[in-house]
Amino acid sequence: IITLTTGAQMTALLQGRSDIALVVVPVQDRSNIKLVPFRREPILLALPGDHRFAARETIEIADLAEEVFFTFPFSDGPGFESLFLSACQRAGFSPRIQQEVSQMLTKIMLVASGAGVALVPSAFRALQTPNVILRPIMEGGRPISYDMAFAISAYRDNPLIDRFLETAREFAQPEL
Repeated sequence: IITLTTGAQMTALLQGRSDIALVVVPVQDRSNIKLVPFRREPILLALPGDHRFAARETIEIADLAEEVFFTFPFSDGPGFESLFLSACQRAGFSPRIQQEVSQMLTKIMLVASGAGVALVPSAFRALQTPNVILRPIMEGGRPISYDMAFAISAYRDNPLIDRFLETAREFAQPEL
């Protein structure tokens, strides 16, 4: 499976190499793009199995001020990273970023090595990775979540896209 970041999907869409993209909003360049809301999902914290917070059911963002993070480059995932940076700022700290990586799976592997923690989409619950525990990340007792949308050309002329969006709406219930 090839996965593209929000930034890469938007580039492909704007260059006409793609008809539709599933992105985390907000996106930077919305020129000639229509966003169709899809669903809201919680952000999870990936941490090594032996981490001091591993036994917790949820983790408050404020408790992560001393952690070392693996993050996405802002250009690859501006919506996801903006949520993270804003939550850290509201909690009174700037995250210590160990490394930026362009693939979520790479973040998970780095966490498994014990070198730090990372925020990942809730879809990674389906991935069983040895030595990685996923926990909801909270802000003031509420889950931090992100919004996903389908991005399509504002000038689309493809009835298959409309049918796809109709089908996708059947699965649009938020996970929260």
